[in-house]
This record gives sequence, structure tokens and C-alpha cells, in this order.
Amino acid sequence: EFSPDIAVCMRDVSRALFQRQLASMGAPVAVFWDNPRIIRTLKYYPLETMRVRFAPPAGFTPYCSSNEIAASLKSAHGLSDVTVIPNCYDQRRFHLAKHNSRGSSDQLRIISIGSDRPEKNHADKIEIARRLKSAEMDFSLTIVGQGVDTALKALAKSAGVEAETRLLGERNDIPAILAESDIFLSTSTSEGMPVSLLEAMASGIPCVVYAFPSLNDINIEDSLVDAVPLGDVDTAVERILFWRGNPDKALEFGAKASANVAERFASTTSAARWEEFLKNVAKLQ
Repeated sequence: EFSPDIAVCMRDVSRALFQRQLASMGAPVAVFWDNPRIIRTLKYYPLETMRVRFAPPAGFTPYCSSNEIAASLKSAHGLSDVTVIPNCYDQRRFHLAKHNSRGSSDQLRIISIGSDRPEKNHADKIEIARRLKSAEMDFSLTIVGQGVDTALKALAKSAGVEAETRLLGERNDIPAILAESDIFLSTSTSEGMPVSLLEAMASGIPCVVYAFPSLNDINIEDSLVDAVPLGDVDTAVERILFWRGNPDKALEFGAKASANVAERFASTTSAARWEEFLKNVAKLQ
């Protein structure tokens, strides 16, 4: 019911959502990048070599996807306020999977999702797999993401886990893959609001992740995600072994995370936040 002249999208993950939301309004969309780690590592966007700085109009409150990024924006640009609208997941495709209670004799299926970018830190995943194999665990590690099917093949072979590691590249059947997995593993050193983690939580599997700063936006009261210190491969292995040995606790933990993420990060919830934000933007035109 309103027609903004322009909408500003500040994060890559949200661009598709922005364009869908605004398609019927005919508003042009400007993309604003401010996270230098993303700009430095992305190879397929034209703004990768730029550090964009801007002076927002009076009364305008920019948005970002996490409180960590909001704090960075406030510091970098002297802003008094930044609206935080978390990334979301499509609750129509991701929901609590009907996982059966699995015993210690079953193969543990570990899933990781992320493209071949330095901050995804896939080398640590391969090292974790090597240590799990040394512990004589029966497991598989599936890594999904653009470029990983070629970038990690030699690394997995040199670590001696080529047979245990599945490198699938970019896929469009992530809901099905998550539904057939037992543990989600992330070794990212930095993230904004990772959609793949939200999707894994929604699927009801325990998530063992490095504690990147903005994880606090998701892991309320340290009870929804199994966070380990950045780079702590030993503890990550220990937590995977714990969940393997406690399948009933894994089911309970995953179900709690699924219920919480559905309440806080479903696309319907995000759409309402976007509608309010865009209405406020329109008032400034």
C-alpha cells in the first residue's frame, strides 16, 4: 500500500528477499555492502574491491542482520541507531525432521554447508574428520556449497578421509539432506546471520559450531547451539562424540532448537519486520 522510491539492501543473503518483497512495488533496489570481510573474499560481486561509506539522510535508520554488524556500523559511520532484521529461513521447506533415535552402532552422518570462502574454514572440518577416523568412529562428513567439490578433494585425500567425505558442491535439495543428517557442523570464523545454521536448527539436529561473535543473536542463553571456541578442533571433536553417545539427548536438544528458530526466524516473522521497516523508509521520501 506504499511505494518507496528506493530500498537499500545491505547484505548479500537478503537480496532475493528484498527483490521479492518489492517486486509488486516497482521500487529500485540499491545494494549496500559494509562488511569488509565479505567484500574481501567474495569473487563474484562487482563491489568486492570497494569499502562503501555513506551518509544516510536525516531520520533514516539503516538495517543489518545481526547486533554485531549493527555495532560495527554505528562505530564506522557514527550512527545513533541501526535496525536489526535477522536473516530468515523458509519454514515451508525446513521443519523438524522425524529423526529416529540412533544408537552407537549406526554411522554418524555429519553435514556442513558453506561455499568455498576462507571464512568458512573448511580445512578444520577435514581435520575434525581425520581425528574422528583416528578415534575409529563410523561416520560420514557431507560438505555442501559452491566450489567445495573441487577445492577440498585433495585436502580430504591427503588427510586420509577421502572415503568418509562427500563433497557435493552447490545443491538445491538442502531440506532433504538435512533431514537425513545427525549433526550440523560449522567451523566458520565469522558470520553475519547464517541461514544454513537456521535451516539446520529448524531441521532438529544438534549444531556444533565455532562461536563466531554474532552467534549470540541465535544462541540465546547458550542452550540452542553447541558452541565451541573459534579454532578449537579438540572440543569440536569432543562434542560430536558426546552427541553420538547420547542420541536421545540429541533429539531433545534438536527439537528445542527447532521450536525456537520457528518462532524467531521464520520468513513470515521476517516479512512483518521488513514491512514495518519499509513503511518507515517510505515516510522519509
